[in-house]
Amino acid sequence: MFSKILQDLEMNIFPEPKILEKLFHVAIIKKMGVLKLPPSFWMVDPKINPRADHLFWMALFLDNTESLELALSVLATEHSENKIPDDYNSKNFQMMLQKLTNDLLQRIPNPTSRQLFACQFNKKMTGLTHNGESSR
Repeated sequence: MFSKILQDLEMNIFPEPKILEKLFHVAIIKKMGVLKLPPSFWMVDPKINPRADHLFWMALFLDNTESLELALSVLATEHSENKIPDDYNSKNFQMMLQKLTNDLLQRIPNPTSRQLFACQFNKKMTGLTHNGESSR
Protein backbone atom coordinates (compact mmCIF):
# COMPACT_ATOMS: atom_id res chain seq x y z
CA MET A 1 0.00 0.00 0.00
CA PHE A 2 2.95 2.30 0.66
CA SER A 3 5.35 0.93 -1.95
CA LYS A 4 5.24 4.10 -4.11
CA ILE A 5 6.08 6.26 -1.09
CA LEU A 6 8.97 3.94 -0.21
CA GLN A 7 10.25 4.03 -3.80
CA ASP A 8 10.09 7.83 -3.77
CA LEU A 9 11.92 7.90 -0.45
CA GLU A 10 14.82 5.99 -2.01
CA MET A 11 15.04 8.82 -4.57
CA ASN A 12 15.09 11.40 -1.75
CA ILE A 13 11.45 12.41 -2.35
CA PHE A 14 9.67 12.66 0.97
CA PRO A 15 5.96 12.01 1.48
CA GLU A 16 3.54 14.91 1.51
CA PRO A 17 2.19 14.99 5.10
CA LYS A 18 -1.48 15.52 4.21
CA ILE A 19 -1.50 12.74 1.62
CA LEU A 20 0.45 10.43 3.93
CA GLU A 21 -1.97 11.09 6.78
CA LYS A 22 -4.98 10.18 4.60
CA LEU A 23 -3.28 7.03 3.33
CA PHE A 24 -2.25 6.06 6.84
CA HIS A 25 -5.80 6.41 8.16
CA VAL A 26 -7.21 4.26 5.34
CA ALA A 27 -4.49 1.66 5.94
CA ILE A 28 -4.96 1.55 9.71
CA ILE A 29 -8.72 1.06 9.30
CA LYS A 30 -8.08 -1.85 6.94
CA LYS A 31 -5.48 -3.28 9.30
CA MET A 32 -7.75 -3.06 12.34
CA GLY A 33 -10.45 -4.89 10.40
CA VAL A 34 -8.03 -7.70 9.62
CA LEU A 35 -6.77 -7.88 13.22
CA LYS A 36 -10.33 -8.49 14.44
CA LEU A 37 -10.24 -11.80 12.60
CA PRO A 38 -8.59 -14.90 14.06
CA PRO A 39 -4.89 -14.89 13.06
CA SER A 40 -5.35 -17.89 10.77
CA PHE A 41 -7.65 -15.73 8.60
CA TRP A 42 -5.27 -12.77 8.25
CA MET A 43 -4.73 -12.15 4.53
CA VAL A 44 -1.30 -11.51 3.06
CA ASP A 45 -2.46 -9.12 0.32
CA PRO A 46 -1.06 -5.69 1.37
CA LYS A 47 -3.99 -3.92 -0.30
CA ILE A 48 -6.33 -5.64 2.17
CA ASN A 49 -3.90 -6.15 5.04
CA PRO A 50 -1.25 -3.37 5.00
CA ARG A 51 2.15 -4.45 6.29
CA ALA A 52 2.75 -3.58 9.93
CA ASP A 53 6.33 -2.47 9.24
CA HIS A 54 5.10 -0.05 6.58
CA LEU A 55 2.46 1.34 8.95
CA PHE A 56 5.18 1.90 11.55
CA TRP A 57 7.45 3.59 9.01
CA MET A 58 4.71 5.91 7.79
CA ALA A 59 3.71 6.74 11.37
CA LEU A 60 7.29 7.84 12.04
CA PHE A 61 6.94 10.42 9.26
CA LEU A 62 3.62 11.72 10.57
CA ASP A 63 3.73 14.45 13.15
CA ASN A 64 1.32 12.97 15.66
CA THR A 65 1.70 10.55 18.51
CA GLU A 66 -1.65 8.84 17.93
CA SER A 67 -0.56 7.39 14.57
CA LEU A 68 2.65 6.09 16.07
CA GLU A 69 0.79 4.53 19.00
CA LEU A 70 -1.62 2.82 16.58
CA ALA A 71 1.24 1.48 14.49
CA LEU A 72 3.03 0.23 17.62
CA SER A 73 -0.16 -1.53 18.73
CA VAL A 74 -0.41 -3.25 15.35
CA LEU A 75 3.24 -4.31 15.54
CA ALA A 76 2.77 -5.60 19.09
CA THR A 77 -0.29 -7.60 18.04
CA GLU A 78 1.48 -9.15 15.07
CA HIS A 79 4.59 -9.74 17.17
CA SER A 80 2.56 -11.59 19.80
CA GLU A 81 1.00 -13.77 17.08
CA ASN A 82 4.40 -14.43 15.44
CA LYS A 83 3.18 -12.79 12.22
CA ILE A 84 6.21 -10.51 11.81
CA PRO A 85 8.49 -11.22 8.81
CA ASP A 86 11.49 -13.35 9.77
CA ASP A 87 14.03 -10.57 9.21
CA TYR A 88 12.28 -8.47 11.91
CA ASN A 89 11.19 -11.24 14.22
CA SER A 90 12.84 -10.85 17.58
CA LYS A 91 11.88 -11.94 21.06
CA ASN A 92 12.72 -8.39 22.15
CA PHE A 93 10.14 -5.89 20.88
CA GLN A 94 12.45 -2.89 21.39
CA MET A 95 15.19 -4.54 19.33
CA MET A 96 12.67 -5.17 16.56
CA LEU A 97 11.62 -1.50 16.60
CA GLN A 98 15.26 -0.42 16.40
CA LYS A 99 15.88 -2.69 13.41
CA LEU A 100 12.73 -1.41 11.68
CA THR A 101 13.79 2.20 12.27
CA ASN A 102 17.32 1.52 11.00
CA ASP A 103 15.97 -0.15 7.87
CA LEU A 104 13.76 2.85 7.14
CA LEU A 105 16.68 5.23 7.62
CA GLN A 106 18.81 3.18 5.21
CA ARG A 107 16.22 3.91 2.50
CA ILE A 108 17.04 7.64 2.74
CA PRO A 109 20.01 8.20 0.41
CA ASN A 110 21.01 11.70 1.54
CA PRO A 111 23.20 11.42 4.66
CA THR A 112 22.10 14.83 5.98
CA SER A 113 18.41 13.98 5.59
CA ARG A 114 19.03 10.54 7.10
CA GLN A 115 20.66 12.10 10.17
CA LEU A 116 17.86 14.65 10.56
CA PHE A 117 15.18 11.95 10.40
CA ALA A 118 17.19 9.70 12.72
CA CYS A 119 17.11 12.43 15.36
CA GLN A 120 13.39 13.06 14.83
CA PHE A 121 12.51 9.34 14.92
CA ASN A 122 14.64 8.78 18.00
CA LYS A 123 12.98 11.70 19.78
CA LYS A 124 9.50 10.33 18.95
CA MET A 125 10.34 6.84 20.17
CA THR A 126 12.09 8.12 23.29
CA GLY A 127 9.07 10.28 24.11
CA LEU A 128 6.78 7.27 23.90
CA THR A 129 8.95 4.98 25.96
CA HIS A 130 9.48 7.62 28.65
CA ASN A 131 5.73 8.05 28.97
CA GLY A 132 5.39 4.31 29.49
CA GLU A 133 3.39 4.00 26.28
CA SER A 134 5.71 1.57 24.50
CA SER A 135 6.56 -0.95 27.19
CA ARG A 136 5.06 -3.75 25.06
